[in-house]
Amino acid sequence: MEGTAWRAVSENGARFTTYLDEGGTYRDLRNGDSYGTGDWTYTDGARGKLLCLKPEQSEEPEGEEAQTNETCWETSRLRDETMIVTGPGGKRVELTSVSYEAPAEAEDDEQ
Repeated sequence: MEGTAWRAVSENGARFTTYLDEGGTYRDLRNGDSYGTGDWTYTDGARGKLLCLKPEQSEEPEGEEAQTNETCWETSRLRDETMIVTGPGGKRVELTSVSYEAPAEAEDDEQ
């Protein structure tokens, strides 16, 4: 799944695009604006094919909050550039494959 991008449209019409970058990182955009980043994994194991997203946190949580905020989605077969993923509580989301754009390289401050 590395080097792919997926779009979902929410009930209120917001368009979310997730870019699965090299090295296990991802970027989320909401209506074209940066919405979040984090780490992703894709496994094919006892629970089936799972795409797991773990958002970056601005602070290290403690106590009960220290548990992971990773969310895993069971993926289905790609059909006509769309795929259904099923998440916690049976939530189903339709994803559409879109053009992947690599992250912009950081500009050199010494130019």
